[in-house]
Amino acid sequence: EEVDRVLSVVAPPESWLFRHAAAFEELRERLTVLRGAPVRLLSLGCARGAEAISLAATALAAGRSADDCTILAVDRVQAHLDVARTGVNSPLAQRGPVPTWAASAFEPGAGGTIHLCRRGLDMIRWACADITQHELPEACDAVLCRTVAIYLDDAARVRLARSLARSVRGGGLLCVGPDAPAPEGEGAMPAGGGRQ
Repeated sequence: EEVDRVLSVVAPPESWLFRHAAAFEELRERLTVLRGAPVRLLSLGCARGAEAISLAATALAAGRSADDCTILAVDRVQAHLDVARTGVNSPLAQRGPVPTWAASAFEPGAGGTIHLCRRGLDMIRWACADITQHELPEACDAVLCRTVAIYLDDAARVRLARSLARSVRGGGLLCVGPDAPAPEGEGAMPAGGGRQ
């Protein structure tokens, strides 16, 4: 509990919607091409959920539903996940405009918040876990793990890099930020993005 309290103060609890927007554009194209086949998406270090919520809005824009798209969103701090589950995005999580193709996934709320619609929330499974210690699911079509490695020591970064390499399906999309490890191997993407 003490570690969780420290983490909730030290690690920023909030990212923002459609951060590094080009990755979501790429994912929307891929999900559209894969229409009809079930897909699994993974958001690691999801904080208060902006990234997982962006994934859900992207999947909706590609014609997906909870019947053929599952998003697993993992964070170490339960308090972050409790906020994420609501689908509410504060003004701080809205640092840029929501893409026009994703706007229908959101509803306005009080105080400048916007909420992910129920169809989007139904795609997301929230899990509290330490991603450097637990096995990650394999054969994911897209894995996002950004602004995580800066909080890890070298040994934890190596464990995470190995897990990331195993978790993304061959030909899948792996998005890491410039601070994150770029594992070599099939399905890996160089740090900072790019096309695979």
